[in-house]
Amino acid sequence: MRRSDNVRNLFIALVLVITSCEITFAQAKSIGELRQMFNYDRTLPLDVKEIGVEDRNGARIHDISYQSPKGGRVSAYLVVPSEKRRKFAGVIFMHSRPGSRKNFLDEALLLAKVGAVSLLIDAPFSRAGESKREFDSTVTNPEADRDIYIQTVIDLRRGVDLLVSRSDVDLKRIGFVGHSYGAHTGAVLAGVEKRIKAYVIMAGAPV
Repeated sequence: MRRSDNVRNLFIALVLVITSCEITFAQAKSIGELRQMFNYDRTLPLDVKEIGVEDRNGARIHDISYQSPKGGRVSAYLVVPSEKRRKFAGVIFMHSRPGSRKNFLDEALLLAKVGAVSLLIDAPFSRAGESKREFDSTVTNPEADRDIYIQTVIDLRRGVDLLVSRSDVDLKRIGFVGHSYGAHTGAVLAGVEKRIKAYVIMAGAPV
């Protein structure tokens, strides 16, 4: 191979490397900007309110709500083992669409028997009163639909805040389970919430 060919090939390789670096940097910047959509003020009070408590199958089901950083209140079940233990694992469940916090209640009760505190939240479209938000069935207002996804992810992150605020939850053993809509939001959550150590994503079709 002639020297001129070597110089030309080296030049082409340098152009490809530089171009690749520029693309990677642009992508990283774009990803960073996307992550900012899921930021919120952690200093805001959770303002947890308990509506009622039910003892069932060796666990206590607390019917609660907490404040959403995006407005309204997040309705949820907090399922706590009846046995006394210093630290439990923590699990956050996110249901499908349509669906509600009731979807995974049986699973949460089973986990309580083996030592886990579970938080099951209602998505914005499953809540009641002023906290309820509906998807646009005509798909003419995608920004509003996007905001519901963003709110769900932030409300899930707020759920992590709730779990880590409890003295009976092991901060190193927090997991997430999501089905369908819950899988979509869980996949995004995995990109921004590092306090969750394990994710189970079920039937998460592209959206």
